[in-house]
Amino acid sequence: MNFGTNLLVLGRDADVIAAGIDARDLGIDVRAREFADVAPSDLADRDMLLAFRIPATLAEAAGGLRWVQSTGAGVDGILACPTLRSDVLITRLVGVFERHMAEYVLARCLAIAQRMSRLEWDRREKRWAPFHPRLLRDLRITVLGVGVIGAAIARMLREFGSNVVGVSRTGQAVDGIDRVVAVEALSAVLPVTDVLVVVVPNTARTRGLLDRAALERLPAGAWVVNVARGSVIDEDAMIDLLRERHLGGAALDVFRDEPLPRESPLWEMEDVMVSPHVAGLTTPDDAIQAFVENWQRLARGETPVGVVDRARGY
Repeated sequence: MNFGTNLLVLGRDADVIAAGIDARDLGIDVRAREFADVAPSDLADRDMLLAFRIPATLAEAAGGLRWVQSTGAGVDGILACPTLRSDVLITRLVGVFERHMAEYVLARCLAIAQRMSRLEWDRREKRWAPFHPRLLRDLRITVLGVGVIGAAIARMLREFGSNVVGVSRTGQAVDGIDRVVAVEALSAVLPVTDVLVVVVPNTARTRGLLDRAALERLPAGAWVVNVARGSVIDEDAMIDLLRERHLGGAALDVFRDEPLPRESPLWEMEDVMVSPHVAGLTTPDDAIQAFVENWQRLARGETPVGVVDRARGY
């Protein structure tokens, strides 16, 4: 089955990715553009797109697409395109980010236990203030979202002795996790959580899930680690609760607005760790391999890897 012969690669590493695909000699006409340089005409004659999102400026030119391969695990930036037909195949990257994101979260949880943000602040102030660090086994960690990535995070934390509870849509048991509950039980789990790790996709059901009421249910001193999407958390409420010292701190890789605006108070807060959406980056090789494998599967009439269920949003 010939699923497409004209590809637009869109994003920061577009030139490298396009060159890698072109070198496979698949008979595909490959065009590369960065987000800042792309125009509707670049997409108008394309039947395939390899990108993390579809910019609003390209919405009207997306009518000829047959397949979109996401360069990330999330597809909210693709599903948001209002002109994307319901019959367009959407696939996402799977099996790429588990180790990267698990190590990122492990590093953040270790930093929380050892109060690394406080140590850095004390260093800046030349302040000698001993305290008692905690151990990972002393932290009650809730992982909100235990799909493939969340489960890998939970298992790694458990290997270091943490008591981990997973929260999922169904509450179905997951190998290697002490306990899994359905999202309807989240309000009961939050009060016994020292570190809340957020790993859910950005869908209609998860946007705003952690509102002020939910965050207030966390015990005083609890931390939030967000590697999902900024839209899942009420950022203003989180900032208020950090200022009030109800929340002990936050380790944030994603934000409501990205890049994080320079005027955001999160930059200056003592117990806030900020990173620029790097917990699970896609390498050019990852993107090339995912696209080529799925293109070849489609050419053979096989089911591609990572097919998105639009109703669920992932």
